[in-house]
Amino acid sequence: MKRLSFILIALLYAGFSLAMGQTSESRCDSPEASQFDFWVGEWEMQSSRLIKAAGKEIWQTSKASNTITKELGSCVIMERFNGHPAVDFKGISVSVYDPAEGLWRQTWVDDWGGYMLFTGGMDGDKMILSREVEVDGQTVHQRMIFENIKENSFDWRWEKSFDGGENYKPFWLLKYKRKD
Repeated sequence: MKRLSFILIALLYAGFSLAMGQTSESRCDSPEASQFDFWVGEWEMQSSRLIKAAGKEIWQTSKASNTITKELGSCVIMERFNGHPAVDFKGISVSVYDPAEGLWRQTWVDDWGGYMLFTGGMDGDKMILSREVEVDGQTVHQRMIFENIKENSFDWRWEKSFDGGENYKPFWLLKYKRKD
């Protein structure tokens, strides 16, 4: 009976993998599936966000931390963001490489009720993930650019565009430094 159960589970898994267009060889071991590995680790960040105060846009600077791990057979990049002590804000994201589409997919959720979906990938030496969202009836293009990537540091720039992606304006700048 145990052998029959094992065989049924193996057949179900194989059927699911085929339905998803994946084989054991292509699961998560392509070079593209490792493109986000630079992000894995314990990080301290200097965060600068563009905010409106007294009718002006100003940059507000604070500190935050981020823990990034590889999960689920190293197929998923898991982010755990903590804005404390500067901001009472926490969130998580999961990122996975989609070999059928040839791009990365990231889903973000947070304790303020935020939910965002991004797609993208490497463009030269930068990781760029983007999305479109409706804000007050207007389409806004947002993108996250991971750049200046080194072993113990990188920059992460969030930008938005109100003109179909022709011109972008930064609204959140993060300088990552690996914790000692």
